[in-house]
Amino acid sequence: MRLQANARRNLMLVEEMSHRLKNLFTVTSSLLRLSAREAEDKASMVNLLEGRITALARSHNLALGKDDDHITGLKVLVEAALAPYADAEGLDLHLTGPLLDLTPEAVTYIALTFHELATNASKYGALSRPGGALHVTWSQTDEGIELFWEERAEVENLEASSGFGSDLLNDAVQFGLGGELQRDLKETGIHYRITLPLTVLNNASEA
Repeated sequence: MRLQANARRNLMLVEEMSHRLKNLFTVTSSLLRLSAREAEDKASMVNLLEGRITALARSHNLALGKDDDHITGLKVLVEAALAPYADAEGLDLHLTGPLLDLTPEAVTYIALTFHELATNASKYGALSRPGGALHVTWSQTDEGIELFWEERAEVENLEASSGFGSDLLNDAVQFGLGGELQRDLKETGIHYRITLPLTVLNNASEA
């Protein structure tokens, strides 16, 4: 039984690693195309691409819990996940919400959640082409945190985003954070509603 459990766990790790590598190649390709569209010459393209890949690396480290800055703020995690795309031409990006301090245990799962959302948006949604819009809003409620991730873009293949990445999102939110995730496919883009319990907040005992 133990050998079977270990084998299943190893298979899941291999699948997750394969998924992450595939996503990394896809996102890097997306950043390359984005930078090529906006750059006036080779030098400016290199500068744009370097900055975006650096931001992508930091977001990836946050998602793995390997950032050295001990980040605990929800807004910082959102900004880190979206930093590679924040200066994209024609992007309507709005982040709105209070400063919320998270527990160290919650940071990794929330960073992973935002990283996966941003990755999916760069492949299929608002971050995949010029002229998209992404509005992220959050607030503290009596029960914890309520967050809305709303994209507006001409999307060709929304259903393609329902694979392993969505499984990771569900696992991170439901099992890692004890929250709930609702996903709504609209003609104008994809919308997520995420609710998280008070236990993810550092000041939960004071709320």
